[in-house]
Amino acid sequence: MVTPAPVAEHEMRSQQSRLHATTCRTRPSHTIFVAWVVAGFLWLPLGCASMFVAHHGHHDDADLNGTRMSPSVADPARHDKAQSNDQGSMVSSGSDPSIAALTKENEFLRSELISVWHTLAQAEQARAKDQEASQQAIADLQEQVDRFQVVTLAQDALVEKAERALQDLNRSVTQQGKIIQELGKRSTRANPDPVPAPPVAGIPRALPTVDLNTVPAAALVRGLSLTRQEAEEIIKHRPYKRIGELVSMNVIPKVTFDRIRKQLVISTPRE
Repeated sequence: MVTPAPVAEHEMRSQQSRLHATTCRTRPSHTIFVAWVVAGFLWLPLGCASMFVAHHGHHDDADLNGTRMSPSVADPARHDKAQSNDQGSMVSSGSDPSIAALTKENEFLRSELISVWHTLAQAEQARAKDQEASQQAIADLQEQVDRFQVVTLAQDALVEKAERALQDLNRSVTQQGKIIQELGKRSTRANPDPVPAPPVAGIPRALPTVDLNTVPAAALVRGLSLTRQEAEEIIKHRPYKRIGELVSMNVIPKVTFDRIRKQLVISTPRE
């Protein structure tokens, strides 16, 4: 029993709608698989229809050849009648509703198959574009990762360099602090706190005072009754911070110092 053309067309359109919906919902790989399956289902009735038409055409050609060869050459009327019968059978076979329906269904299935192939091609192109876009995205990400790695290595090198510089600075500050402490200790040992001289009191006005750091040698000789050599020794060891340095530095004898000590004063030396 041959399916009428409207029913077959309705079924094919239903299959096409289901194929389109499936294509829209699935990914490109699933679309290709579904398209191949539907193409197989569409190809099966197309092949059957083609075989059916070919089979009928083959029988019609055999009948036509048998009709052409059966009349006698000597009987022209019979030969014309056979030709008329053959033409009538060809017209009747060509106008058979089943053959027309199969032919129409064959054309419809052919167009559907072409549409499926177009869908397959579009799906393949979409898959290729998606794959190319994915590869490009991966390449871009890899490039960013490489660039970040270079920046990270550079920053690590800067941090390491800064840490080394900070350690060197700390060591230098520590060493300088030790040096300053040592210099302070040495300065304290070398320069003890000066002992202030006792205030000069009770000196008679008749005895003039003499500044050890400012008066000339002649004033020392006249005012303190010193020898010229003793006066020159006092001037030679200037400046003095304390009167007692005349004895501690062996400038004059202790006896002479005891005699003149009440007349001696010391002014702050000018810088």
